[in-house]
Amino acid sequence: MYDKAAGIDAMPLGPLLAFSSGAHEAAFVRRFHTARLPADLFNFSMVMTCNLALVLLKMVPHGRWDSAALLLHDALASAVLLGLLQGRREAYLCHRSLLIGMLHVGHTMISMHVQPMSPTPTCSPDSTGPLAALRFWIVEVLGQLVPWTAVFACVLPLPIKHAVWSQAVTVGALLLPPVAARRRRVSLQLCPTADARYNRAVAVLNTALTMVLPPPMAVWVLTPHPLPDAAAFYLITTLMQLLASFALPLLWLARREWRARIQFARGQRDAAAVASLHRQAQQWRLGPIEWTALSAALWCIGLCIARTAAQSRWAALAADNVT
Repeated sequence: MYDKAAGIDAMPLGPLLAFSSGAHEAAFVRRFHTARLPADLFNFSMVMTCNLALVLLKMVPHGRWDSAALLLHDALASAVLLGLLQGRREAYLCHRSLLIGMLHVGHTMISMHVQPMSPTPTCSPDSTGPLAALRFWIVEVLGQLVPWTAVFACVLPLPIKHAVWSQAVTVGALLLPPVAARRRRVSLQLCPTADARYNRAVAVLNTALTMVLPPPMAVWVLTPHPLPDAAAFYLITTLMQLLASFALPLLWLARREWRARIQFARGQRDAAAVASLHRQAQQWRLGPIEWTALSAALWCIGLCIARTAAQSRWAALAADNVT
């Protein structure tokens, strides 16, 4: 159902708004991509520079020649994109979402396969205390590429309707059973007590759920404890990726795009569209209670998905002899 007076799609799709006029939507998407051309030039140049420095500092001294794949991928991808920006600007604008999405997925998968650059133990069997736990989880979050996946989406933003698919493919690739199995092997190499720490994290989640959810719902989403080691790892990994790599950057991108659409509608002198966008914002504006409820709902949904995956053949494959 469309708000014809406003000229925008008034369906209750939250952040996935689109102008109902095809011409207006195409003009907005083109303006969105065009406004990011200078930043794209800078970011692609920085990618090549940072990867070159990384290879010189890490790959050569430690003999990690497999890291050359990451350098080669990003150098070639950045060179192609820079060439399109310089010589075929129209082609780049038409296919920017696809190109950025492919670069994101390729960079993420190769990065996962060359991590860690210099495997240094993060804990010993007898390491305890909050500082040891903090160090362990920092290394794990970085090793899972959680911050980098989110930062990539924010630094090279796409229209939200494209960003959803790009992030979904990237996060889905990170959760593939072979990737999860490899990352678990790395975790155990870096910390022999990794499985126990993941199971403790599951216990903390269970405790939190019993405190914030009504009993019938809490019983439904509670995770059996202790879980098989691979299942606990996969559950926590899935939660991290769903919440931090997928949901949070998309919420941030949606907010930015809403502001950009407001500016575009004002530039078109379309007061009805501006008013309709503001009405949509009012409908989706959340107070502290609503944000708490939404966070709990996302947490529970992620937990249910992760639990199902962890107890299925995915966990069985991830558990396939990590020694």
